[in-house]
Amino acid sequence: TRLPVFDETNPAENNALFRWGNRLHPMTRERVVRRLLLFEEGAAYDARLIQESARLLRAQRFLYDADIRVVSRCAEAVDVEVITRDVWSFAPELSFDRAGGENTFQVGLRDSNFLGGGQLLSLTHKRDTDRDSTRFAFRDRNIAGTRLATRIAAVDSNDGFNHFASLARPFYALDSRRAWSVRLRRGEQEDAQYFRTNEISRVQQRFDDAIVSFGWSRGLRQGHATRWTLGLRHERRELAPLVGVPHPADLPEDRELNYPFLQYERIEDDFSVEHNLDQIYRTEDLHLGSRVFARFGYAPGSWGNGETRLVVDGFARDTLRASGRTLVRHGIEWRGFYNADSGKAEDLVAEYELSYFRRQSTRRAFFVSASAVVTE
Repeated sequence: TRLPVFDETNPAENNALFRWGNRLHPMTRERVVRRLLLFEEGAAYDARLIQESARLLRAQRFLYDADIRVVSRCAEAVDVEVITRDVWSFAPELSFDRAGGENTFQVGLRDSNFLGGGQLLSLTHKRDTDRDSTRFAFRDRNIAGTRLATRIAAVDSNDGFNHFASLARPFYALDSRRAWSVRLRRGEQEDAQYFRTNEISRVQQRFDDAIVSFGWSRGLRQGHATRWTLGLRHERRELAPLVGVPHPADLPEDRELNYPFLQYERIEDDFSVEHNLDQIYRTEDLHLGSRVFARFGYAPGSWGNGETRLVVDGFARDTLRASGRTLVRHGIEWRGFYNADSGKAEDLVAEYELSYFRRQSTRRAFFVSASAVVTE
């Protein structure tokens, strides 16, 4: 059952403008909804798969809400109804701002459910204090009804470019057993430094990033999904002065890393369905369980610019309290390098955050968060 953007059975939404909007909006196609489900007709009924399928549907930005419910039981047969409601997906963009004597504007078109097929397509032109740029983006999370996902983005500007492309079969569900991905990024741009709104220096940055990875898992076991991933990564960043333009006296050294990495992830199957929490009048899936992600890489100096480094990044999150109207969560994130030749950490950043949420009424809530950041 696919419901339109506006509910014409609701007197508040049954007007000419909203009826016209429903006619103009391409409804999400049935096959797009069906290919996101983790079950199919004729399979054994599994309540957990029903719940996770509903979460996957609600995670799609082109759907306002989704639900899956049992509508009848007869002998050994169970009938379920999949209900989705579309959200308005076509969004023209136009903005203008003037501050400090500089004009900034942006104009573009964006559709997160192109022709009802579930793909994102956008084209934007932007002018700000740093550059003029045109950006194109395309994303399809289920190519031709498969679990393959792709994302393509291209930014061309008056000071360089930034191109990105990826093709992957991700861990799309908690019980997924295999995953792989290929990701490429390349670009160059000019970066400026400012002092009291005045530009004092400008350098050119060039960068490449490529990742190939393969992951495996035993699926969902005893309420947890544990995943392992092996991969190879190439990273290169160069900074160069521009002719006739002031630049910093000491530029950071160029960095090139080529390394294998091992990735670990553990997700607890503990979710809660909430309403009107972070988003107004929206059904939300709140992850109450723990989640840990850690990636470790070893970059030999002979494979790069002559210095051996250890590469680390990751995060750990969990819920301390979730009862009644109160929610307390915390987490830590980290990323950086360890130079084995010099024995020093490089660009190391670690951040801890603690958040407290308490619902005071149907229209009011209290929220506060605190964080601490350590760098080296």
